[in-house]
Amino acid sequence: VIASFSLAINLGVVCMSTLASMMGPGLALRGPDGSVRIALDGMRDEYRRVSDVFMLGIYTFFAMVIALVWYEFEYVVAAPVSCIMLIATILLAIFTDRIKIRFAVPNDPYAPRRSLSFWRRPSPASLGPNAALAAAVLDNSSISPKVCKNCQKSCPQTAIFCAKCGSKFASSSHQKKW
Repeated sequence: VIASFSLAINLGVVCMSTLASMMGPGLALRGPDGSVRIALDGMRDEYRRVSDVFMLGIYTFFAMVIALVWYEFEYVVAAPVSCIMLIATILLAIFTDRIKIRFAVPNDPYAPRRSLSFWRRPSPASLGPNAALAAAVLDNSSISPKVCKNCQKSCPQTAIFCAKCGSKFASSSHQKKW
């Protein structure tokens, strides 16, 4: 039962991600006016859903291996293998959490949920070049928004263009010049 459930979930992830990656850009490129925004919002929704289902598929695979080991082998073999699989599952959750934090976009409502909210959060210094953004995500503090000079609208710190009037923000010295 667990094996068929794991297989079904993982095949579902493949189908979901394939369809989203094919149909989202197709809508953005060939759809009517406003299709880019609709496609982007839809792909963000699907990204979170696919990420959650993918992790569920991985965890059910580990559960399937543990169940199979206890069905096929004696206690002497099944107990150590189960311990190894449980440790691997915990390590996978920890490393997945670290990656989600490292590459998190500040204030993104579509960001995947953390898998281990009780686990110790890494120090911002260990998170690489985006340490300031990572620190804001880890501390749940807000980053000061950019204010448009034309319309005085507050936009996220990561914005390149104003959401209200569309004017481009001046690049700061730490941003990469293209």
